Amino acid sequence: MSVAQSAVRFPVSRENQQSTALLLLVAANLTIIVIRPQEFVPALYDFPIVPLSFGLSMLAVIVGNKNLAGPVSKLVAVFLFATCASRLAGGWFSGAYDWFFNFLPTCIVFFLINAASFGLNSVRMLMRVFALCGIALVVHSLQQHFNGVGWTGETTVYDRVRYIGLLNDPNDLGMFLVMALPFALHFSSNSRNFMVKLFWLSAAGSYLYGAYLTQSRGTMLAAFAVLLVHVYKRIGVVTAGGLVTAGVAAISLLPGRMQRLSVAESSAGGRVDAWYAGLQMFESNPIFGVGAGTFTDHHIRTAHNTLVLVIGELGFVGTLIFIAMFGYGFLMARQAAFRRDPEPQTETQKLEVSVSYALFLSFVGFLVAACFLSRSYVVFPYIILGMITGYYGYLRTVYPALKSFRMSQDFLTWVVISLCCILGCYVVVRVLL
Repeated sequence: MSVAQSAVRFPVSRENQQSTALLLLVAANLTIIVIRPQEFVPALYDFPIVPLSFGLSMLAVIVGNKNLAGPVSKLVAVFLFATCASRLAGGWFSGAYDWFFNFLPTCIVFFLINAASFGLNSVRMLMRVFALCGIALVVHSLQQHFNGVGWTGETTVYDRVRYIGLLNDPNDLGMFLVMALPFALHFSSNSRNFMVKLFWLSAAGSYLYGAYLTQSRGTMLAAFAVLLVHVYKRIGVVTAGGLVTAGVAAISLLPGRMQRLSVAESSAGGRVDAWYAGLQMFESNPIFGVGAGTFTDHHIRTAHNTLVLVIGELGFVGTLIFIAMFGYGFLMARQAAFRRDPEPQTETQKLEVSVSYALFLSFVGFLVAACFLSRSYVVFPYIILGMITGYYGYLRTVYPALKSFRMSQDFLTWVVISLCCILGCYVVVRVLL
C-alpha cells in the first residue's frame, strides 16, 4: 500500500494555521542574510536591520506554532554545544564562549527556516526568495565580470567573481547558485504560463553561468551532479551514464581553472595534504578534535573538505552528530521526493512531490560541493536543512505513513556510518598520497 493510499489527507487549510507574519519575517531575514543591503546602502549603515529582523522572527516563532519534526532540531542544538566542547576540551574557555556566539546565529536561522517551512505554499515562498536572491547575485557577478566591479563596490579576485559578506569567497557564491538551481527548475516545470516558464528556465541557465564565473571547480562538479541526477530520473541510467563521460570531458575543456582539474595539479595536491593534516589532528585528539575553527592554526590551509574539517576539528563526537544531522536531512528529502503515490495523482500531490524533489536536488548539490569545500558551519546548508525538516514535518501530518525518524533507534547505525566515513577518508588519502 502506498503512502498516500494509507493516509487520511488533512485539508490544505491546516498550513494556514501558521503565522503569515512569521513567514514574511523569515523571508525578509533570508534576503538580508544573502543580499546584505545594510553593507552597501548608506541609509542602512546605522540601522540595526539584522538584530531587529532576527528578534522579530524569533518572537514570532515563540508565540506561534513550532515545528520540531524529527531528531534534526535537537541535533542542531547539540552540535552547537559540541563545537563549543571541542574548544573547552583544549582548555580554551574564552574561545568556547566566542565560538558559541559566532555559530549561534547559524543555528537560529535553521530554527527560523524550519518553523516557517511548515506548509506547501510556505516552503515554496522561501524557495522563491532563495532563487530570486540567486538571480540578484548573478547580475552582480555579470557586472563584476564585464565592468570589474559590482553594485556593492566589490571587485573580482584573480578574475573570479564574488559577492560581499558570507558570499565573499567565490566558492561560497558558486555553491549558493548550485543550491538555487533546482528551485528554478521546479518553478519552471510547474508553471502554466509560458513567460514564467521562460523566466525561471533562464534563471537556471544564469546560475550555471554564474557558477562558471566563480571558477570554482568543486561547485561546477556539484552543478553537474545536480543535472545528472535530474536527467537520470527522466531518461534512465544508460543515457545518464553516457552523459557522465561527456560531462567530465566538457568540464575539463572549460577555460581557466577548469583545465587544471587533476590530482597532480598543485592546488589538488595541496588539498590532499590538508586532508592528511586533518586526519593527523583527529589522531592527536580523537574524541573532541583540535577545536572548532582552529584547523588553520594547525595547517597552512583549510581542509577543503567539509567532512575532514569536522573530523579534525570536532573529533568523533562532533563527526557523529554532524553526520547524523545531515544524514537525516538527506533521508527525509529522499523519502519525500521518491514516495509512491497512486495514479492519477492530484495536482496538489504532484506539486508536493516536485517541491520535495527540488529540495532533494539542492541538498545533493551541497553534499557534492562539500567534498571540495570546507563548509561545515556556514549558514546556507542549514537553510536548506531547515526547509527539508520543516516541510517533512508538514508532510507527516498530511501522510502519517511517512517514516518517522528517531535518534534512539538509529544511534548505533550512525556510529557505524561515522566510523566508516573516517576510515574511508584514511583510505582515500592513502591512495592519493
